[in-house]
Amino acid sequence: MNNIKNIYFPTTLRDFSKIFKKNSSLIAGSTYFFNANKKNNLLNDIIAITELPLKYIKKDKKNIRIGSLVTFDDIENNDICKDTYFGFLSHSASNCSSQLIRNMATIGGNIAHPNAFNIMPLVIETLNGKIKLYDGKKYTIMPLTDYYNKKLSGIITEIILPLAYDRDFFYFEKIAKTSSSWESYITFSFRASVKNKIINDMRLVFGAITSMPLSSINIEKKFTGKEITKELINDISKEYSEFVYNAHPSHKYAEYRKNVVMNTISEFFSKLSKR
Repeated sequence: MNNIKNIYFPTTLRDFSKIFKKNSSLIAGSTYFFNANKKNNLLNDIIAITELPLKYIKKDKKNIRIGSLVTFDDIENNDICKDTYFGFLSHSASNCSSQLIRNMATIGGNIAHPNAFNIMPLVIETLNGKIKLYDGKKYTIMPLTDYYNKKLSGIITEIILPLAYDRDFFYFEKIAKTSSSWESYITFSFRASVKNKIINDMRLVFGAITSMPLSSINIEKKFTGKEITKELINDISKEYSEFVYNAHPSHKYAEYRKNVVMNTISEFFSKLSKR
């Protein structure tokens, strides 16, 4: 990091567009930036984005819109996040490391720096959310997977979460040594819609396994539309436990993850069967 030449402090996105380049480095909460770039000798221009007007949480008729500079503490304590999705957003944000980190870490930074232990990518995937990216010239709205797969440059300005799932059943749990730990053995982020024991929709996402959120569209399609019975609970639990295990079978916690996935999913769908 000895090659830093310029540090910019834009206060508007128009100012940002004038200085942003594809090789510019953006910095906000700084909870991960310096560790990720400590060996980056190509780091020339830094843009400190903390003064941009991107710290808001809004709710319209169809979506919740979260500005990328919103911190985990903001999400945890915001009334919209507490009242929507049965508090799923607030609860998941409260699981991010220590209070000090939650005060500083932003939702945009948590998305922009892929890591197995990041929480917000799981939440966004669970809700089929989208991100809004600004490259200095135009805005593009896309699914999270497109952002990661295409490796597009720009600044994440907004996270868009659809309210269509507001009445679904949610479950979030981070299994770690301590509640303040950033790392975890495995993280669960589930959503399901069930009526008369029929699974109308489901989204099961796992964290701490790979650098990207882990999920299976094929398994979701296989069991959607099915009635929740003891046999189905057993089948879906087994299938997901094998799926998670096979994602990283050589990991020292692979067997533990396999067992805890089996038990957690079994309990999740057992509760759904009683709704």
